[in-house]
Amino acid sequence: MRLIDRYVFFLFARVFVLCFLCLTGIYVVGDFVGHLNEFIDAADEHGGIFKTIGRYYALRVPWFFDLIGRIVALISAIFAVTWLQRHNEMTALMAAGISRWRILRPVFIGVILVTILAAINREAIIPKFREELGRSIRDWTNDVATPLTPSFDHMTSILIDGDSGLENGKRISKPTFRLPLRMSYFSRQLIAKTGSRQSATPDHSAGYLLSGVTIPENIDELDSVRHDGRIIIHTRKNSPWLKPNECFVVSEVTFGQLTGGRSWRQFASTGDLIAGLYNPSLDFGADVRVAVHSRLMQPLLDLTLLFLGLPVVLAKESRNIFVAAGSCVAIVAIFFVVTLVSHSMGSNYLVAPAQAAWIPLMIFVPWAVATSTPLRR
Repeated sequence: MRLIDRYVFFLFARVFVLCFLCLTGIYVVGDFVGHLNEFIDAADEHGGIFKTIGRYYALRVPWFFDLIGRIVALISAIFAVTWLQRHNEMTALMAAGISRWRILRPVFIGVILVTILAAINREAIIPKFREELGRSIRDWTNDVATPLTPSFDHMTSILIDGDSGLENGKRISKPTFRLPLRMSYFSRQLIAKTGSRQSATPDHSAGYLLSGVTIPENIDELDSVRHDGRIIIHTRKNSPWLKPNECFVVSEVTFGQLTGGRSWRQFASTGDLIAGLYNPSLDFGADVRVAVHSRLMQPLLDLTLLFLGLPVVLAKESRNIFVAAGSCVAIVAIFFVVTLVSHSMGSNYLVAPAQAAWIPLMIFVPWAVATSTPLRR
C-alpha cells in the first residue's frame, strides 16, 4: 500500500473507531442510568457492579455494531473526504494527475472491510449470545423464569404453552399442551408440573418430556398417539423407558423459540432462519422471508448508500465537516424510509419477499450511477 493510500485509509479508520466508541459510550451511559437499580440488584450475584456492567455491555457491543455500523462507515467516509478537501490535499493530488477515484479507493476498501466484518458479526458472533441478548439485566439470574411465547407446532397441530421457561436445563414450568380435535380421544390437553427439552435419541425424536402429568390423570394407561405413521405422543404403556406419570411429545419447536419469541428471529443467523423456514413444525411468516433476502442484499445496500452520499460531498466541494454530513442526512433518511416501506410491504404480503428486498436496490442503484460523475473525474 502506497503512502497516500495508507494515509487516507488510516484517516478513515481513525474516524470510524472514534465515532463508534463515542456512540457506544453514549448508548452505554444512557442505558446504564436507566437501569441503575437493576444493575445494583444483580451485582451481588454476578461478582460486583463493574463485572456485571462489563459482562452485560460486552455482549451488546456486537449487536450495537450491527445496528449502526453502516451509518458510522458513511460518516467516516464523508469525514475523510471533507478532511482532504478542507486541507487542499485533494486539490494537490488531482493537480498531480491522480483521479478522485484513485484517491478515494482506500475509503471504499475500508467500507468494504466494515461490510464484511458486519456480515461476520451478524452471522457468527451475535447468534452465539442470542439468549443473553434477549434478556434484560433484571433477568440475569442463574435460573431465571422467562415468559413463554405460545407456539403452534404445524407438524403435529399441538399448541405449546406454559407458565414460564427456565433457561437452566431448558425446562418449562407447568407446561400446557393443547391437542387438536383429532386427538380428542386421547385428551384435549396435556398438563404437567414440569417439562424439559430433549434431543433426539434412538428411542424418540426431539421433543419435550413432561413429568408429573396431571391431565389426563390415567396417562400411564393410555396408548401412544400416532400421526402419519409415527408416534407423536409417547406414553409409558408403549414406551417403557418413561417413568410413571410421564409422557413425551415430539416437536421440532425449540426451547429458544418458545422463550425468545421475536427476539430469537432478530438475533438468529441467516442459516438458522432458513432452517426454520424448512422446519415442518414452524410456519414463519413473510417477515422472516423478507429478513433472509434483505440480509443477503445488505452488503450491496451498504455500498449503494456510500455511492449515494459521497458524490453529494464531492459535487459541492464542501470544506465544512458538519455541512457535508448535513448534506447527506436527507439522502440517508430517504434511503431508510424506502427500505423500511419496501420491507413492510413484503411482510404484509403486498409484494413478494424477494421483491421487497430488491426494491431499494432497483430505486437507488440507478440514482447512485447517475450522481457518481464527481467520482469519475
